[in-house]
Amino acid sequence: MRLIDADALLKDIGNDYGCDECEASCKGCMVGKLKRNVKDAPTIKAEPVRHGKWVEQEHSDWEYSKEYRCSNCGKYRLVTNPVGWNWNYCPNCGARMDGE
Repeated sequence: MRLIDADALLKDIGNDYGCDECEASCKGCMVGKLKRNVKDAPTIKAEPVRHGKWVEQEHSDWEYSKEYRCSNCGKYRLVTNPVGWNWNYCPNCGARMDGE
């Protein structure tokens, strides 16, 4: 899924086809139908992107594993084989692990 600016899309459609008033006057026009579909499309409430980083824990109860904490939500992730693991997001809170 991706978020779009529906108002800008409607303006572009009107500019591309040269009919800004199409949806009101042309009930059978395909451009009018397209613009009505864009206007009637469901909207979602976007959440701001959360950022974090994995913080390795000083001590672990497991000899051959490591624990990492999400800097955003504080929940732990136990890694039994730290070689090759790379979670680019937190599975608990969804924070993007880009260190920002």
